[in-house]
Amino acid sequence: LQVGIELLRRASLRRDHDFSVVRAGATNRRFERLLSGEIDAALLGSPFTDLAKARQFRSLGSVPDLLDGYQGVVLLARAAWLNEHHDQARSVVACLLEAGRWARDPRNTESVLAMLERCIDTPHTPETRQSILTTLFGPASQFLCDGQIQAQFKKKRAIDNY
Repeated sequence: LQVGIELLRRASLRRDHDFSVVRAGATNRRFERLLSGEIDAALLGSPFTDLAKARQFRSLGSVPDLLDGYQGVVLLARAAWLNEHHDQARSVVACLLEAGRWARDPRNTESVLAMLERCIDTPHTPETRQSILTTLFGPASQFLCDGQIQAQFKKKRAIDNY
């Protein structure tokens, strides 16, 4: 929440004067509400930022630019569950890491694009498809190909959006 408010402040908008904050749900729900006109602005993440831009919404800034990088995609589990399901947790992580490596491999680009086409229920151009692919799996992706915290984030403080 604070990150979104700061992006709006940097765009010279004032809370309770130019905008008010409402709960709008998870990223996909915020995107749907933005498209429907139910809300006028939303903090979005991949791939919804690219999809909104393709529909002529204007970006007022990005979290990675605001924070000098952003590592926002994480996998969380309760300690009690991890203690009881250690092998399953390791298998899930291994599967996610392998899927990320596969998706980043240029030999799989057409397959990844075909999957994105099936998963993202909105019309988009080849340019938007490529933008989504680069955002999700390119060098500046918020998804970690090796599962390690990137060096530039090891000493930064976390920001709680909730």
